[in-house]
Amino acid sequence: MSKEFNKIVKNMNAAMAPYVDAMNRVAEKYRPIAEAFSTEIDRAQKALAPVAQEIQKSIEQVVAQAQKWQEERKVEVSLMAENGWFPNWFTFFYRPDKEVESLDELMVLHIDECWNEIKEKMIEFCPNRAHVFEVIFKLHEEGNYIASIPLIFSQADGVCGEEFTYFFSADPNTKKKASDTILEKFEDGEVKLNFFTQFLLEPFKTKLQLSNGSSKSSKKFKSKGPNRHGILHGSRKHLDFGTKLNGYKAISFLAFLIYTTKDEFKKDITKSSSKD
Repeated sequence: MSKEFNKIVKNMNAAMAPYVDAMNRVAEKYRPIAEAFSTEIDRAQKALAPVAQEIQKSIEQVVAQAQKWQEERKVEVSLMAENGWFPNWFTFFYRPDKEVESLDELMVLHIDECWNEIKEKMIEFCPNRAHVFEVIFKLHEEGNYIASIPLIFSQADGVCGEEFTYFFSADPNTKKKASDTILEKFEDGEVKLNFFTQFLLEPFKTKLQLSNGSSKSSKKFKSKGPNRHGILHGSRKHLDFGTKLNGYKAISFLAFLIYTTKDEFKKDITKSSSKD
């Protein structure tokens, strides 16, 4: 058996020999080309090394600028929220045609100029609430802020509750509000942080005038925006809530909740905790 096997191997080697010789001749023929090519690669790498270093420096500068921009946006969004204003899909791309003297003026101009687009986005992400939103839009456009603001607050709670939990009231089971739940989901990796969502989280970390108790939100705090508790409970200290500025701030809040909980935060979500 062993002799027969050795014979087969010997015959195979004899049969393959011409092909092996041919392959060796081809390899030898192209060896100078391969060596030259390898040499050129080495030369190119050495020549491009300074360029690569400059590119690396540029990349590092871009990253540093991006991080700086992001940190600045975090501060800006936090300050906005403290003063009753919230970003939407178009806020960071908006550039007014004239100089503005205050955040209030900037945001009113922004909402007016992007009004149709904002309305479309709100309905796009909450089609089940379109009939209610249409009433809100009409009241806002008519300047009937006494009617629009309470309706906005009721819908804001519901919108947030559909994805996480209610914004203003704690979940009866977990005893947590939406801000707690949202921040936990990001910390646990259930919702992924990205370059953009990091500063959109700021309003959920900020102590907001609109969600304070009514007694803490009177007098000097009223300039920061409407207070949900005082308005919906008819507090005598909050009967003057129906101003244009408060109406616009309420709209910005509702748009923000839809923008974040229905859009940006859902792009990388792995699991949603749905509530009624």
